Amino acid sequence: MIAAFCAQESTAVVRGPELDVLTRFALAAKATSADIIVRVTADCPLLEPALVDQAIEAFRSGECDYLSNMCPPTWPYGMAVEVMTRKVLDEAAAEAHDPTEREHVTPFLYWRPARYRLRSITRAPDLSAQRWTVDTPEDFELVSRILDALYPVTPEFTVEDVLALLEQHQDWNEINRHVEQKTVAASNQETR
Repeated sequence: MIAAFCAQESTAVVRGPELDVLTRFALAAKATSADIIVRVTADCPLLEPALVDQAIEAFRSGECDYLSNMCPPTWPYGMAVEVMTRKVLDEAAAEAHDPTEREHVTPFLYWRPARYRLRSITRAPDLSAQRWTVDTPEDFELVSRILDALYPVTPEFTVEDVLALLEQHQDWNEINRHVEQKTVAASNQETR
């Protein structure tokens, strides 16, 4: 249905193996002749565009193969952005065998700090206890409240706007506080 709509709108579509997200990323990069790949996810509707711009600028100004704002996490979950070269994405797609590396796209890179030049952008104070992603009904409830409150007034709201809103409605922080963030297991990370 989505592919048919895109064809009707003359919009390119790249498809690949359902359970191999890494291959799908590599196919899309190849189809578009991309040199730099920016990864954001659809379950992060509050992601601030300025943060994406900051990540791209930091990537371009620093000598690195991969940049993330979640290694280590200091931003709220739901603000993840990753930037990498096409070269290292292609290497990961060709060499990764671990199912976790195929499903989550970038562990092949950040599990190999001796091989790849990694860089992180961090935030102070650490906001990683905040959960602004949408994985559960509780997450959806919180993000819906935030969007309903901010978007009509300030469509280009920032992280600071969300923090100010949550300060005004402190009970909202309890909506999804019990939800534990899934982590990408570092299976055999030490032996890589």
